[in-house]
Amino acid sequence: YQELAFAVSKMARAWMVNGKPYEIRVSLYGELKQYSRYLVPPIVAGAAATDKITDAATAEELLKTQGIALNVREADDSKGYGESITVDLIAGDSDLHRISIRGTVVDGNVIISRIDSFDKLYYDASGHSVIFMYEDRPGVLAEITQAVASEGVNIEDIRSPHNASAGRSIAILKVNSAVSSETVAKLNESLKSQDGFSVSI
Repeated sequence: YQELAFAVSKMARAWMVNGKPYEIRVSLYGELKQYSRYLVPPIVAGAAATDKITDAATAEELLKTQGIALNVREADDSKGYGESITVDLIAGDSDLHRISIRGTVVDGNVIISRIDSFDKLYYDASGHSVIFMYEDRPGVLAEITQAVASEGVNIEDIRSPHNASAGRSIAILKVNSAVSSETVAKLNESLKSQDGFSVSI
């Protein structure tokens, strides 16, 4: 679950392409809420883009030096999320940017179950991923997979749910090696994506 805490937070941090978060909101569900002293440090490490946090005191010091507020909220277990962790990161000033990610552990695997309004993802967060959020239209997924394949990168898994009410889709590709920043930048431009990045966990 410490690995889960780090993975959920690091993936959320990867969405903050244009700045660092000023607030971390954490919800620990089920039995996990009693272990916040062990789970908060890896969450702070992921959100602060560092792997050097090993205890609560170091986490608290880093939050102070980076000016990040931490809010461990009371989780509502009636929602039925089991033993899971939700991390919300908030960045920006006049133009707020918020991302919310939930994850859990299934059969010993770190699984991302929700990204913002995209639920039931059940996506293995380990290794390398490339992620795009975009306005839904035909041909986008084919364009992404072709660009990734042109680098000689093999796609191991794809999740591409659609949010009808928002008119948005998300493409999550688990790949066998990192996709170059150049390819991600070109895809972001051609797709006119709301968000697009690669992340390795």
